[in-house]
Amino acid sequence: MKNALLAFSLVLAAHAPCRAEEPPVYWPDFPRAAKLAVTADAAGLPKLFPEDPGGVFGAMVFTLQSLSGLMALEVRERGGDTYLWVDEPGNTSWARWRDETPRLAGMARADVSDPWALVREQADRGVVKGYILYRADASERGMYEAPPGKGAYNASVNVATSLAAELGALIVDGRAEAKFKELGLPCLLDARDLDEAWLLRERAEACSRAWIHLLDPKAPHMRDHAVASRSLVVFGVNETTEAALRRLAPNAPVFGWNGGDEYHATSQLSRTAHFNTASNWAFNLPALASVTPEAAGGWAALRINPSATFDPLLLEPDPETHFTAFVMSDGDNVQWSLGNFFDHRDYWQSPARGKFPMGWTVPVFDLSQTAVPALAHLNRTALPNDYVLSFGAGYYYPDEYGADTPDRAAAVEARAAQFAERGNRLGVRVLILLSNDWDCDAAMAVYAAIARRMPRLAGFLAIQYYPYNAGLGEVRWVENAAGDPVPVVSARYGIWAGLSRVENNGPPAKVARDINTAAASFHEEATARFDWTVVHAWSEFQPARDPDDLLSEEITKKRPAPPGAARRGLEPVQWCVEGLGPGVFVVSPEEMLWRLRLAAKPAETLRALARELADDESLPEDRRAAARAFLDGLAARPLGTPENQSAALAELRRIRSPQDAPQQKEPTP
Repeated sequence: MKNALLAFSLVLAAHAPCRAEEPPVYWPDFPRAAKLAVTADAAGLPKLFPEDPGGVFGAMVFTLQSLSGLMALEVRERGGDTYLWVDEPGNTSWARWRDETPRLAGMARADVSDPWALVREQADRGVVKGYILYRADASERGMYEAPPGKGAYNASVNVATSLAAELGALIVDGRAEAKFKELGLPCLLDARDLDEAWLLRERAEACSRAWIHLLDPKAPHMRDHAVASRSLVVFGVNETTEAALRRLAPNAPVFGWNGGDEYHATSQLSRTAHFNTASNWAFNLPALASVTPEAAGGWAALRINPSATFDPLLLEPDPETHFTAFVMSDGDNVQWSLGNFFDHRDYWQSPARGKFPMGWTVPVFDLSQTAVPALAHLNRTALPNDYVLSFGAGYYYPDEYGADTPDRAAAVEARAAQFAERGNRLGVRVLILLSNDWDCDAAMAVYAAIARRMPRLAGFLAIQYYPYNAGLGEVRWVENAAGDPVPVVSARYGIWAGLSRVENNGPPAKVARDINTAAASFHEEATARFDWTVVHAWSEFQPARDPDDLLSEEITKKRPAPPGAARRGLEPVQWCVEGLGPGVFVVSPEEMLWRLRLAAKPAETLRALARELADDESLPEDRRAAARAFLDGLAARPLGTPENQSAALAELRRIRSPQDAPQQKEPTP
């Protein structure tokens, strides 16, 4: 009963109302500690038995992950004073977070050369009470491949991880038990023949309902976070995972990643009204999460796009130019943001970065809760042409969200409320969402729920599971709380290797040709001069060998890339940009959206901009009154030409700040 009450209290804590000045959180909260213990390089940790692979995937790392989780749980629940950091100095990004965490959080760092001594110390302090035995999964499947049928693989390490917090236990490979007996530790549970179904049936009450972890039994990563948050750990798209998801509180985050088919895994959690935060290769998140926004300079330091957010009052309507934007995919991935994104030459360290406007999808909602140093680093290092936008606070399918719950509409509204206030605080102006049917009624309901809670949202970018650009640039509209139309713009193009047979998809040269063709065509729709390209983050291409062959950038068996010539990420986008014609202008995603809004719905767009000035309490009352007068006369104002629209924008600029806009001649109606 005690454990059931504790689990219930954790659910309440995770979903309780926050202080008025703080946005809601849905990641586990980890307070500051006095010390950070840092192990030696995980890659060099010893083998515990002859068959042990050692290193990062060795049995010692599994055990240290549980030790780290128990120490973090001690800090979180009982005022403990030390976090444990399992070091990977070979990764530049993780080394940065290791150094930034104690500096920003004010923790003293202590290097630990002997992990056994640390185990003994934590046992003496009562943090470690014993161990749980597990049997390593010996199935031949690859990491994060779908698990085979029942009995064909062993998930007892997930049972051990799930119960480690309740028992105060390390998780120990059964082949290494003798070494832990030598330390005088007792075996608290032999889980080697237990499975996740048993766990859910017999001991689920020991685990929180506020979240869940999906972790491959072959991998040690993220187990510290699972233990420290008293989380249930399962794996596979199966009945057990379904039951585990259904026992969660509504709109609970799903940490880690599931195995097998991505669609079925994501659909399963979406339909039960949950969302995934890809994090299955992460270590050390409890310590990293202890850095608060205040420690990193406050919320102002975390507001994205400090130099790239577009000012719509500076628009100059241009009916002749084709405006296009490029957006990198897969930015929902927390571990990529922490592990490879910032220091990889294909992405944030690309020699092409800064040469043209580029949209970067980044999990800003998640980083602001669990990796503040990374979000602060993003803002410090961003260039004026780097535009950051966010996935919808995790990976889920909006059109399926809550479909299997008693009240789907309530689930959607709760999901939007869960993150919208944080998005407003972070300055999020553009959201990208991935659906299976991007403009069906269910998807549109999610866009609308978010728009009603994010009044300064410029618009949504919509992609579909396959192909990403299934909407071919079509535009739909929802309304925000003030009744302003907010666009939902589907991707028109995709830079994606091996997909050239799909309309408007393929290598950079082909996409550049497709954009140029659209720019040179006559379009009746006002929205047709505005579009965007989704760039598949993992697709590799090679420099074009034949400028007349639009597919020569593809890498195939018949046409392999020369050694070192393959490129992915930003450089292929640069090749595409260099192939665009003179009538095409590359802009940030936000600028593209505002230009589209002004061209398609000029009166409504100007009304929204004027109302923002009228409501701006930082402006003197006479200027706010001028904005209200502008609103009163807007219905009678001629806005059918670019000149009229330009004059209206100039007037709004003068209202905001008279010195910002020179006097212009009023256009002739």
